[in-house]
Amino acid sequence: MRLRKRDKDIPGLNTSSTADISFMLLIFFLVTTSMDTDKGLRRVMPEMEKQETETVEIAQSTALNITIDADNKISVNDSVTTLATMREEAERFIASAGKEHVICIDTSDDADYDTYFHVQNELIEAYKNVRNAAANKLYGKRYTYLKKTDKDKIIRMYPQRITEKMDE
Repeated sequence: MRLRKRDKDIPGLNTSSTADISFMLLIFFLVTTSMDTDKGLRRVMPEMEKQETETVEIAQSTALNITIDADNKISVNDSVTTLATMREEAERFIASAGKEHVICIDTSDDADYDTYFHVQNELIEAYKNVRNAAANKLYGKRYTYLKKTDKDKIIRMYPQRITEKMDE
């Protein structure tokens, strides 16, 4: 008796649902992944000058000192304050000192960036409020509605003069 070889079918893998499973995994990872965005200040920095920087002494009467300590406490001229109060004090200072003012920020290395950004935003808001008040007084309009020449005049009256303490 002769045995005949039979052609045996080799069982294959059922891959009909592989595409569905891959799609579901893709959706799962897209939904569960956090998309972190970078935080930063929206500022256009001036061109870097080729000359060396120099140290300038500032009169205490024309300087407003803002300090952010390691515990994220904000101090204005050595008295602890809140962000809203800091903005009001900055507005009064900018308005009274005019173009001769300087705002000095000293931030601890251990302070949060978030606190630093909030301080920067409040200072920008203070400048905006002072410039709006000056525009209303001189032209009867808000600063944003002025012509370029009038805006330049207000900027010369209240220039943005913010400096940061450099570690030595």
